[in-house]
Amino acid sequence: MKNILIVEDETIFALDLKRILSKSGYNVLRVFTEGSRAVEFALQEKPDVILMDISLKGELNGVDAAREIYKFYKPMVIFISALDKLAFDFSGLKYKFMSKPILDKNLISLLNYS
Repeated sequence: MKNILIVEDETIFALDLKRILSKSGYNVLRVFTEGSRAVEFALQEKPDVILMDISLKGELNGVDAAREIYKFYKPMVIFISALDKLAFDFSGLKYKFMSKPILDKNLISLLNYS
């Protein structure tokens, strides 16, 4: 079973992600709305997968938070955002990208094959 961290500033969407993942047998460790708190948690708990929004509360956006985590270990990061991925520099990150809104089956399929 994969341990998953959700980092998403929209509470309703984050809770929906948690429901989808739990129903599909994944272990959701925590949900954070802020990048810096998510980084601290990820470095302690080392989740297998991080579902990361790009726009977050606080000083770090999702790409910056992923870079901070990658300095210490390299989990699979799946960015889920309504923003255009071409507007961001993802160099040095092993990642997947899903555009909002997402389909449950697409997320589960991506997790099963990563």
